[in-house]
Amino acid sequence: MNPLMQVPEKTPGKFRVGDRVRILHGFRGVIGEIVEDRGPIGVRGRRLYAVKMRLDEWNEHTTELPEESLEAAHERPDEKPG
Repeated sequence: MNPLMQVPEKTPGKFRVGDRVRILHGFRGVIGEIVEDRGPIGVRGRRLYAVKMRLDEWNEHTTELPEESLEAAHERPDEKPG
């Protein structure tokens, strides 16, 4: 069988849909929510996630980011310190 036609192993990613993540590159420090696990479709099989970020009260932005550009965020973005 042609190796390019084989379905890669289904290995779970580090994050799940609905998880809160902090973006490490680009939108540095912004907290977003995973809205889709795109799977290992990036360069050299990197796992990509669709991440929705609320930039302010009126603007949301959704982008795709690799797993290594994200870290788990424990606080909710709508919580205000203090």
